[in-house]
Amino acid sequence: MTTIQQRFAFRFELLVRQLVVQLGYDLLDNEFWSGGSQGLRPDVFAKGPREQKLHAEIKWTHRPDVRLKQLRDWSAAAARYRRDGEQALLIASGVVEPVRREWAENEFDIQIWDRTSILEKAHGSALHEEFENLFAEARSLSALATEMPSGPTVSEEGDDAEQDDAPMQPRGEKLIARLSAVEYGAEHASEYELVCEEIVDYLFGGVLLDGRRHPRLDDGLSILDIVYRVKSQDQFWSALARDFRARVIVFECKNYTGPVGPMQVFTTERYMSTVALRSVCFVLSRTAAHPHAIVAAQGAMRETGKLIIFLHDEDLATMLRLRDTQVNEHPASWADNDPTEILDQKIYEFLATMPR
Repeated sequence: MTTIQQRFAFRFELLVRQLVVQLGYDLLDNEFWSGGSQGLRPDVFAKGPREQKLHAEIKWTHRPDVRLKQLRDWSAAAARYRRDGEQALLIASGVVEPVRREWAENEFDIQIWDRTSILEKAHGSALHEEFENLFAEARSLSALATEMPSGPTVSEEGDDAEQDDAPMQPRGEKLIARLSAVEYGAEHASEYELVCEEIVDYLFGGVLLDGRRHPRLDDGLSILDIVYRVKSQDQFWSALARDFRARVIVFECKNYTGPVGPMQVFTTERYMSTVALRSVCFVLSRTAAHPHAIVAAQGAMRETGKLIIFLHDEDLATMLRLRDTQVNEHPASWADNDPTEILDQKIYEFLATMPR
């Protein structure tokens, strides 16, 4: 952060602290915080009129919006202050798109105040004008505050959405509706698999290439659902392929009426192969995997180095809405707003909680 941006960040924090007091909180800066060392102390530690505690992480960005990559990192920082019965809060100077806010608040169990909510809370007071002036100054100094394109932008590969004269429903929302319309059960497995393939293509079609459905392995018996190769220039997928020595990414589609269980994990793990560089698999299902399935997947990771990550309908819907938001923004921001942030967070949680 440059010296100028540090000054903006300092001014923003001072205004936020004044806003917290205006909302009826007492600042507890001089009191001991039981959450840990001084190095882990929240930016704002306050007590509300009903004795509720507020632990806030304050973050400044020179951009008018908060990008998904930033939001994930900042939310994780704020979540460190979460305590039973006490609110952990992220206060960000930029606007957080609703779908990103919903994901971050649910994923990290925090509350978020962004630029919009700050201005709403300060409405009718002198602080409102001070915030507005600060944001206006930042816009005038930011080289990134450029005019956004008037229409949606679509990636070069994998995004073959229709073009109509009338306003279109976002492609992600269409796919969510189609996914919801597929009935659960083995008799609808093929329909579910086709929708899943379209979802993967929309989310990652410019990076996961040469998709193949039902490739038969050399044993003549084993069949995988969908496999892809990775485009080498992409940071997330290239790192994933490198870390787990994978040249092939596998997607298994489980249209079960109930959660995926440990036996399905054992079956999937048998088809994967570290020798054949086929060591990463995403298991797609209608509902969240059974806890025993996660334990089984962690066992496979620990014993054989095979990574199995579970995604269900709600995960896919979240990523599709994030993708819709992403493609309607300037391409310069795409790398920081990619749905792979959700995959990366899931992999992190899977590995971080894996027993020895």
